[in-house]
Amino acid sequence: MSGEARRILVRTAKAALPDSVVGLLKRRIQKQPPAAALHLRRTGTECHSVLLVSNCATPIYAKVLERVCPSVKVTAYDDRKAQRDRAEFLNDCARNDTVVLMPLRRDVAVQEGVDESKIVVLPPFYFSGYHPDTIYLAKPDNTSVTTRFGAYHSSICYLGHQAGLGIADTVSLFTEEVYREMEFFTAWQTGRDNLLGAFAEAGMPIAPLFRRWARQGCFMHTVNHPHAHALVDVGRLAAARIPVERRDVDLPVPDFLANGPSYPCYPEIAEAVGARGSYFFKPAQADDLMTLTEFVAMCYDTYSGFPHGALRIRGWPPRKTRAFEACIAGRFGG
Repeated sequence: MSGEARRILVRTAKAALPDSVVGLLKRRIQKQPPAAALHLRRTGTECHSVLLVSNCATPIYAKVLERVCPSVKVTAYDDRKAQRDRAEFLNDCARNDTVVLMPLRRDVAVQEGVDESKIVVLPPFYFSGYHPDTIYLAKPDNTSVTTRFGAYHSSICYLGHQAGLGIADTVSLFTEEVYREMEFFTAWQTGRDNLLGAFAEAGMPIAPLFRRWARQGCFMHTVNHPHAHALVDVGRLAAARIPVERRDVDLPVPDFLANGPSYPCYPEIAEAVGARGSYFFKPAQADDLMTLTEFVAMCYDTYSGFPHGALRIRGWPPRKTRAFEACIAGRFGG
């Protein structure tokens, strides 16, 4: 009620009612909140709480959920935190209205009695089609070997070092012939099938999205770090599974993962998959580039700090090592 309306009502009451009644009416009118406050109290939506537990993409997914779903309040953290503090994770699962989890964390939650109907499964995003040379190395204590590029390594670089090749000889192995022998050109189809299959199983078909991403060129910084626009698309799919009102808005989300390491799509691979290729490597948290020779030299310096054979490649099929050995036998003898 406006101030002028209140004054008119009081004047009218004075002419027709006893003073005691007018005083009571006046006090009640003054206590009334503004009309806008009444409207908000009557029609405002309640907050829908969401727990989001994912990987490096967590910050982007959280922004997407809150922007697409205005009534949502997101509690978000990395999957490693959920593993470290299981009790807190399960408590968060219980108190939130919707829980967005990766498959392994979803299994833990269900086993511990979390209502499965409020769980949205969001698979990890892994696609090696642009970077089939990427591997992870483990130390004897099973911790990861890291460089300025985090835990990412080149299989050709590491196997070349283990074979006793010099830096220049290893650099010379980055060729189409070697890529073909090591099955790099089949990684695109295999990786695509695995990625689409994982999301389809979670009830999120991404085949049309994948085609759009691929038409725009390489959409991966590394094998598990997609560009922001791809993560925004996936985040929208997750938002569609939350039982709240949604809005169709543009989402200019910063590409946080661009600050991390970025591997190139090698030119020979890029030509086969319709992308732009190079041999320039960007380290994490840096605004500079390394040439292939500089990258190999850095990796050699790291590997030389361990006894020969002390490191192992995680999930590496032995046939690829044999294929590499055949390649270098043809080039360098032995």
